[in-house]
Amino acid sequence: MPTPKQYRHAAISLTPAFRQVILARYGHEPFQRLTVTDMSLHSYSRCWLHLVWGTLGRDRLLQKEAAARVSHYLSEYAEAKRIYMKINHVNADHIHALIDLPTGMSIEEVVQLLKGSSSHWINTNDVIAGKFAWGEAMEPSSYQNPT
Repeated sequence: MPTPKQYRHAAISLTPAFRQVILARYGHEPFQRLTVTDMSLHSYSRCWLHLVWGTLGRDRLLQKEAAARVSHYLSEYAEAKRIYMKINHVNADHIHALIDLPTGMSIEEVVQLLKGSSSHWINTNDVIAGKFAWGEAMEPSSYQNPT
């Protein structure tokens, strides 16, 4: 490993994880990602997100029985994907879900999984008459636990 004096003359780059990596001259590749061994095994992260997304055109398609089935499906699917979903509520034209964002996933990835799988499931299982789709808009909000 180079000494601090050698750093002055080396090209230094910031990785996406904001850790400095010395370029190939010292045996490292630029933009090297952190691995599990680089992180403390005692790290803890919790980011609560309140997600809200609606049906295409905000049509009131998910009536009481369909809403209950979709809610149950979302809970089971989130658990299978290791996304902790504290609660969800399915209205006729939109959904609220409170999740703990997994550290290895982005908000976009989680929303894509939840919206994509649920619309596919609704269409495959004939939960409603006709073709179903979620709208493009989605409203995430984050919450911090004060404790």
